Amino acid sequence: ADDNDEPFTLNALQRYQLQLLMVQDALKHDGIRSTTLTARLKASGQLPNKPFDDLLLGRYQQDVAPLLDRTLYLRGEQQQTLTVDLPFPELACRLHGRLDDISAKGLISCRPGGAKGRDIVRLYLRHLALNASGWQRHSFLLDMGNFHALAPMTNTEAKQQLLLWLRTFAE
Repeated sequence: ADDNDEPFTLNALQRYQLQLLMVQDALKHDGIRSTTLTARLKASGQLPNKPFDDLLLGRYQQDVAPLLDRTLYLRGEQQQTLTVDLPFPELACRLHGRLDDISAKGLISCRPGGAKGRDIVRLYLRHLALNASGWQRHSFLLDMGNFHALAPMTNTEAKQQLLLWLRTFAE
């Protein structure tokens, strides 16, 4: 192959990164594809030349459309942010941070690929922090083919589970 040859498709990592950008951008704009993102992607050289750039973007837009629709449905109109500040005197520490993407239905996360174990663990830890903070809500992780949901917990139960994770992490 000549060094000047240009690939007309992206490898798996490039495809995932592009689809992630597309989903994040669409969620910021209530499901509408931003022309700014499209122009930026074309100018960055991350896409093949015309006419393959529009074909590629169109195909990936079709791929992520069901995920985007499900995520927008669960999110609803209003999202909230929660500042987490949980004391753990048993370990002489505090868990402090912020949880975004909390809707009336719960904590919503999405991934334009298949969910991996680390994604489920991340969802679970965020779910524990949400419920330990007194917000008894569901947590959801949507991926291209699956729907993962965690049921609400009492704040005492969630805090006990978080304590186990923190103890394991501290060891």
